[in-house]
Amino acid sequence: MAIMRHILFITMLPLVMYIITSCSKDKPNPLDTSSNNVSATISIGNNAQFQFSVTGSEARMYPLLANPSSYRIEANDANNNNLIIAIENVTQTGTYPFTGNNGIGNGLSFIKDLGSISQVIYRTSDPSITNKGSVTITVLNNHRIEGLFTAFCKSDNNTGEAAQVSNGSFKGNF
Repeated sequence: MAIMRHILFITMLPLVMYIITSCSKDKPNPLDTSSNNVSATISIGNNAQFQFSVTGSEARMYPLLANPSSYRIEANDANNNNLIIAIENVTQTGTYPFTGNNGIGNGLSFIKDLGSISQVIYRTSDPSITNKGSVTITVLNNHRIEGLFTAFCKSDNNTGEAAQVSNGSFKGNF
């Protein structure tokens, strides 16, 4: 009789464990980034303005691991254009001016025709720019950032060609 109870216990144990584990709470899924988006109107020199727009996984927003109050917003559009915003010391919603000079501090970079022979990089970090623009953080929590931005950039090709970024916005989970 003791052997029968032992066999019954051994056969019932996996069934009981299965029931217990299947009833436990589901683990949370990683945050959905399919609705992330970055958009802006961009004017370069005397050329017609165009719309930069990215949705989904190509629009990435994240805090830096080494400095969690520093954020990066990066987006690559279907036309091989790339936009990057770097903002430091963000602790709450509000307006953060682009202050970076020579790549240090808050700034925006726009790369036209990324990876092609005609690639040109426009940055707010040129020290000759007096009004570089700003980013306004409208939502900030542990997993989401949203905001608006405008910027004035100069090219890195020594032509002095300028790019104006207006009506910029971003929303994303990280």
